[in-house]
Amino acid sequence: MSSYRQNVRHFGSPFYIANALMILAYAPVRLHWYQHGLSKYTRLDDPAQVYDWESQCAQMITFVLAIKSMRDRFTLDVLMGDVFVYCKAAILTVTFMVDPRVCAYFGIVFVLVYLMAPQPYRDYTGAHNTKLLTSSTFAELVIEGAACKRWLVLYFKPGKIGRQVNAVAASLSLTYADDNLHFGRVNTQANPGATQYVGVNAKASFHGATFVLFQNGQELQRLPKQATTDPTIMRADNVAKVFQLDAASDLSRTCAHTIQ
Repeated sequence: MSSYRQNVRHFGSPFYIANALMILAYAPVRLHWYQHGLSKYTRLDDPAQVYDWESQCAQMITFVLAIKSMRDRFTLDVLMGDVFVYCKAAILTVTFMVDPRVCAYFGIVFVLVYLMAPQPYRDYTGAHNTKLLTSSTFAELVIEGAACKRWLVLYFKPGKIGRQVNAVAASLSLTYADDNLHFGRVNTQANPGATQYVGVNAKASFHGATFVLFQNGQELQRLPKQATTDPTIMRADNVAKVFQLDAASDLSRTCAHTIQ
């Protein structure tokens, strides 16, 4: 399937269509207020205050997106997901001030769409030097593999966070992979055997994602060691620092000692 058709199919999913329609539904509501005035349930003193609230919400959305863009690199999926969330929050804020009944209607629809049409995320498709491991290939290559080889394995769940950490693993593999250090990825939902081997779970991960360094089939180190929501933990530079990936000479000495 061509890239164009894949994009059309992806962004034509129920999540994107439903959220776009929900946000557009605010326009006729806003037009009704303009033509017929505010309801008796309003918390505002002047119809002109509706614009003031809308303007403040728009400025806040722009500010938050700008701050997030400086901390994290957006994919289009992540950007659109954030825009939908912030726009829906703004609609709920404005409608609550104008007419709480309308706010309740929007809130119910938002919850129903959230439950029935979750956001789809595409797998990472960029350049990489990693191997997608199954339970069987994990046992063959990582547990029973050559003694002089280390494996840095990423355990992940498909989804938004999974795509982001896969991009981190890909970047690291292109920089540090060699004959002694290999990079692997394990989909925890599809390969419970490889996952249970090291006990990866939500209580010690970054939203279900964990890096584990192996040698001789044994775990040497993992990141994170406990549950965290701090995105800087899984940045490429921090992962390289924690696992000392720049210390190539130390790795060679460790291998030589192992062989002897």
